[in-house]
Amino acid sequence: MKALVKTQPGSGVTLLDIDVPRPKKEEVLIKVKSVAICGTDIHFYHWDPAVANFPIRFPLILGHEYAGEIVEVGENVEGLSVGDRVAVETHIPCGKCYQCSIGNRHNCQKMDVVGITYPGAFAEYATVPAKVVFKLPMEVSYEEGSLFEPAGAAMRGVDEAKISQGDLVVILGCGPIGLAAIQMAQIAGSAQVIAIDINDFRLEIARQFRALILNPLRDDVVQRVMQIAGRKGGADIVLEISGAPAAFDYLFDLIRLEGKLVTIGLLSDPQVRQ
Repeated sequence: MKALVKTQPGSGVTLLDIDVPRPKKEEVLIKVKSVAICGTDIHFYHWDPAVANFPIRFPLILGHEYAGEIVEVGENVEGLSVGDRVAVETHIPCGKCYQCSIGNRHNCQKMDVVGITYPGAFAEYATVPAKVVFKLPMEVSYEEGSLFEPAGAAMRGVDEAKISQGDLVVILGCGPIGLAAIQMAQIAGSAQVIAIDINDFRLEIARQFRALILNPLRDDVVQRVMQIAGRKGGADIVLEISGAPAAFDYLFDLIRLEGKLVTIGLLSDPQVRQ
């Protein structure tokens, strides 16, 4: 099969012809139908400081946001069958460490991560432990299924923010995760969502989602947020999803006293504000 493989540290990936993997006892083999490109994949492609210290075992197939059809199941797998349409959770908990034993599998001490420490899905076929595979309803497309993982990042951010009825919410970054967060913030009860990005195409989608849009290349973002916030003196909630270093130049100026900041974006370099 064809696969995009990170063969060594440094920039770039290599398109290789490799053997189709065989599932182990507790794994399934998936024919990849749709895979999304995450910002993390781009960081790995360029091999910037944000990812250079990850515990990678080369060679590594990148890609972790995907959906497909099960074509083979390991002998110990239950509840999944050949032909099932599925989406995959990126994080693979060990199930044995202290965190897993107390129900915090999302913070497993020995976490494997698809496309980082475990072979990913920029390939025609991918194996993955059955415990992180979830069946797709027939009305959900493979393309939608491949967006479950980034949508989960948006959902976690919105959940951590604890949005209340009437909150003013600012979302920096209108990529797929930011656009999902806009809709989730509205569902959670926000009175107004302000979406900030420098990409007009993305901002137009945010506008269609009923967000008030600002572009830092044209707008005085802090002044506009202060005007909209009025006597609050800033936004109730700020979700930083862009991962853009420039956003941290004014990020904290957007928040009212005792407001909440949730950061989701991954910065390429350390940021220090004088």
